[in-house]
Amino acid sequence: MPRPIADDELIEALLAAAVAAGRAALDIYHAGFTVAHKADQSPVTAADHASEKIILEHLARVAPGVPVVAEEAAAAGSIPEVREEFSSSTLWMAPRSSSTATGSSPSTSR
Repeated sequence: MPRPIADDELIEALLAAAVAAGRAALDIYHAGFTVAHKADQSPVTAADHASEKIILEHLARVAPGVPVVAEEAAAAGSIPEVREEFSSSTLWMAPRSSSTATGSSPSTSR
């Protein structure tokens, strides 16, 4: 069973994850990027992959062992197993975090 985490520690960790993921996405956005499409034809960029990786790393540090459903990982077939020791409320859902969520991404490199 994962260790209990104080609310302030959790909030601090989540804010750090969001800031780091946002910085990575902006760096990629400013450098220029292309938009690819997943099997379901939804858009995906390097910013999606980079920001999700950062968020997953932060979550693993603050709450090791807690399952995370993350969009790009799920699209690649990685669905976490939810074991018995986790209640139905112990699950992370990592949302989209880059510009493809708004559909405003350029279709070619800048």
